[in-house]
Amino acid sequence: MYVLLGLPRVHGTVVRARPGVSGDVLKRLREHLAENPWFLRALIARDRQIWESNHVRYLEGRLHHLCRDNPLIDRDGRMDSDETLHPHTTASLERQSLPGIIGAVIFAGVPLQPNWQ
Repeated sequence: MYVLLGLPRVHGTVVRARPGVSGDVLKRLREHLAENPWFLRALIARDRQIWESNHVRYLEGRLHHLCRDNPLIDRDGRMDSDETLHPHTTASLERQSLPGIIGAVIFAGVPLQPNWQ
């Protein structure tokens, strides 16, 4: 999964962000550059030993929700998500994977405001 980062289009926001998922992230980033050359940076997260494709879709959806819920973020793109996971799997992803991803996105300058449980 990845998050494209760039300058905001909307007055009052501080960053433009678009979470995404791809099996070949570098190829997808090249496609984004050809289609939407607005982004200046990309944050990439991966864990091949734990994440399956539906896990990544769930995490992407969580990032979309966090970006959408913050008025300081100019969120770009559609909002994909996978809501078919068992509750114990989502709980595990929320506990083990999401905090590190959120921390990296915040460190990259995206003002996420997670609702830690």
